[in-house]
Amino acid sequence: MSIDGIRVVLRALAEVRDDEFYSLYVLASRGQPKPFPQIEFRIRQVAESADVRVVVHVEAGSPDGTRLGWALTVTTRGDLLIVEGCVEMLAPEDEQWHEVFERSAKTSDPREADDLTRAFAAEICSRRERLVHA
Repeated sequence: MSIDGIRVVLRALAEVRDDEFYSLYVLASRGQPKPFPQIEFRIRQVAESADVRVVVHVEAGSPDGTRLGWALTVTTRGDLLIVEGCVEMLAPEDEQWHEVFERSAKTSDPREADDLTRAFAAEICSRRERLVHA
C-alpha cells in the first residue's frame, strides 16, 4: 500500500474520531458524568505478526448502570484492511461484554476503506438508544 493509501485511511479515522465519536462522547458526558465517559484513539500491534490495529472507541454508562461501548477498528492483515464497527454492552449483573450490533468488511483498496470507515462510524455512533440524552 502506498503512503497516499495509508494517509487516506488514517485521515478517515482521525475525522470520524473528531466528528461522530467526539459528538457521542460529548453527549454521553452530559448524561452520565460518573463514571466519566472515555474516548480513545489507539494503535496496537496484532500479536505475533507485522499487522496493526487502529481503534477509535467511546465508553459510557447508562442510567441503569449498564456500560456501553462504541468501537471502530481498522486492522491490517497482509494486503487487506479489515474495517469493523460494533456496539457493546455490559449489564451490571454480567461479567462479560456482549456485542449488540456489528458490521465488518474487508478490502485492499484504501479508498473503499475510507468509505467503509465513514459509513460504519455514522451507523455505529447513531445507536444511542440507551443514553439519557439520545
